Amino acid sequence: MKAVQINGYSKKLEAHINDIPISRIDKHQVLIKMYAAGVDPHLKLAINGKVRVFDQYKFPLTLGIDVSGVIEAVGQEVRNLITGDRVYALLPLNTMGAFAEYVVADASIVAKMPGNLSFEEAAAVPLSALTVVQALNVLKVKAGSKLFIPGGTGGFGQIAIPYAKSKKLFVAVSGDESSRHVASSIGADHFIDYQRQDYVKLPILLIIKGKIMLSY
Repeated sequence: MKAVQINGYSKKLEAHINDIPISRIDKHQVLIKMYAAGVDPHLKLAINGKVRVFDQYKFPLTLGIDVSGVIEAVGQEVRNLITGDRVYALLPLNTMGAFAEYVVADASIVAKMPGNLSFEEAAAVPLSALTVVQALNVLKVKAGSKLFIPGGTGGFGQIAIPYAKSKKLFVAVSGDESSRHVASSIGADHFIDYQRQDYVKLPILLIIKGKIMLSY
């Protein structure tokens, strides 16, 4: 199969398309035929070596961690997935492997795709969604708390806003005026046009300040 790989760390952000064998699955794994893979900030760090303190990669390394595709085969002990399921997943940061025609993953980290998402949309979800969930867990949010997300209408914010609302939080975001409709359509309670308003001095931020702020 074809895979996008690097042979070592490089500041040039170069990668190569190589032919590699399809890995065999064990009894707890699934084989996914890839339809889309997400590109995220971690990718650049992996290529230039800035995460080497945390992730000790073996080269050649197949890039990518955000996966969407269709189950091609399942291990004998896998019970929650079957061949033909449309799925998405976040591969472990220390192994990666999404930029390939097929991906092997532990069934425990693979989930069925929501029916309203395309493969491209699903591949954009995993890392951002995990970041949102982990951030709010660290903040130990409680229903009724107030949350401010600076620049909260990008890919991260569009997941963070509805998730925060599902936790019954008051959500304020900032962005330019063209983003106001997006913010309100996905549940933001208050929108701040940072080009016209100094949000540090706004009453809404004086209320929120000292409670919860989520910055990304």
